[in-house]
Amino acid sequence: LRVCINRIGFGGMISLLDDYPEFVEYVGELSKQSSAITDLHLEGEAWQAPITVGILGFWGRMSSWTYGGPLSHNSMYDNFLEAISGLPVKIRFLSFDEILEGGLPHGINVLVNCGREGTSLSGGAYWEKPELTAAIFTFVNAGGGFIGIGEPSALVGKPPYRFQLAPMLGVDRDCLLTEGSVRYDQQCVAGHFVTEDLKNTPLDMINEIADLKITSANAEIPVSRVVSDCEQFYEHLKPQLITNTFGSGRSVYLSGFKYNFDNTRLLSRMLYWVAGKEDEWPKWQTDNPLLECAWFPKSEKLVVVNNSNHMQTGSVIREDGTAEGIEMSPLGMNIIQSI
Repeated sequence: LRVCINRIGFGGMISLLDDYPEFVEYVGELSKQSSAITDLHLEGEAWQAPITVGILGFWGRMSSWTYGGPLSHNSMYDNFLEAISGLPVKIRFLSFDEILEGGLPHGINVLVNCGREGTSLSGGAYWEKPELTAAIFTFVNAGGGFIGIGEPSALVGKPPYRFQLAPMLGVDRDCLLTEGSVRYDQQCVAGHFVTEDLKNTPLDMINEIADLKITSANAEIPVSRVVSDCEQFYEHLKPQLITNTFGSGRSVYLSGFKYNFDNTRLLSRMLYWVAGKEDEWPKWQTDNPLLECAWFPKSEKLVVVNNSNHMQTGSVIREDGTAEGIEMSPLGMNIIQSI
């Protein structure tokens, strides 16, 4: 839906499909959908949100989407890429060297650092360079947005922080603490723009980071999960999502990430919030996370797809704020002309 991919293919021996006529029928329908989307792209690009995201890592543009090859289900970075790839935002892959040499490129609204400590994704020894942290602090302080997932800017042995961006993120990791020795009563909040579409349950994530501590008075915890329960004392909470303000900018920290529909919607809202563009959020969005849409202004056509195996209903919010109600068959696609 987001970019023109003028090909579709399935590997394997065709004869193996003889006993699966329903699968063959579905592949035929999927091919028709793919061709229809390609035709729309050839007429003109799909609408994009006014947000450009810089994904920070060692490799930058040298590897970009293909860094890990096939989706690694136990990698929070791969899961993050799978989620952001379907969102209507512009993506740039940036290297640490690129920022050290020339600062953040013009036009970046949100910077993302996702990965485990010591990896090429998180940054490792690059965070020993004060010029790197200074560039990012300056960017966020001036109104930029930052999203940290897992162990962003992590570096052992460089006090006073383990996350070198902790003053801006509003959170740090302290392995000397246990999950039960820190209370977050003052920071826990009910209701936040980034969590409006979530159920009132903990996030389903992989490789979550424990032993977190709050480092900013402005930090808030919209989502946490209970790790133990004792009636004589209190519930021990583990933060999963932390928001913070830093100067004129904003940040969001996630203790892990897993690709699913709810987390993809959460990521989309996070990008709008840290970019300070939450007023732009309703445009060309669906109110059902299982439905996805793309608006093609050149041809004046709206494509809506159902990503689930069940019937779905919902609405698409137009650019003028009005809604288009829709009912979708399982894994179906509708093209609506001149709404």
